[in-house]
Amino acid sequence: MGGFMKELVHVIEKCDICSKRFRSMVYAGSKPCLEFKVYEDWIPEGDVNCVFIGESPPAEKRFFYNPLAEDNLRRSLFNLLGIRERGYEGLHRFRSMGFFLTDAIKCRVNKKAVRTIPKPVIRNCLKILRLEIDVLAKCKNTRKIVVLGGTARSALAMLGFEELRNYRVAKDCGMVVESNGFKIFLCTLPFDRNRGYWNRQEVKEKLKSFLNI
Repeated sequence: MGGFMKELVHVIEKCDICSKRFRSMVYAGSKPCLEFKVYEDWIPEGDVNCVFIGESPPAEKRFFYNPLAEDNLRRSLFNLLGIRERGYEGLHRFRSMGFFLTDAIKCRVNKKAVRTIPKPVIRNCLKILRLEIDVLAKCKNTRKIVVLGGTARSALAMLGFEELRNYRVAKDCGMVVESNGFKIFLCTLPFDRNRGYWNRQEVKEKLKSFLNI
């Protein structure tokens, strides 16, 4: 997978498509997935059992794969998965379970400037997300995706996962949709504001069953 991963990193490095039109919203010069060497250090060894797709890195220094800073997504997702370790230990545990998390948008986004990420910004990252899914799907078992939030659902729908157009992550939280040979688990972002959706016991049990944990 090395050559394909190098191509992915190269594409992300060179991308600056949002730097003009969305420069007050998208920090195109800040790509935490490269800064924290996600593709070098955190791709599971062997097969990737499931890919989690979030929204975008936060505007601050926090990041899912930055173990030195507290991150709301990492904390909430680990609690949902029953991962008790924190920092490096928690991330290594996540990786050892065959899990990998990426964002639909690779650059940091000023969430205070916009309530919902505009569709043109999502479209600008589709080429990268498509390449990323193609690379990870070369692992024979990578046929499971957990969608975390509406932006991830929209991105996959734009990529041709047509069945997702008929679902919403809040209303359909906990459902599994089959599309393009993948099984896709729908979930809101596991933040406190969405607790009424993802924190239900039935959703937790469905997720663990989906992931075989």
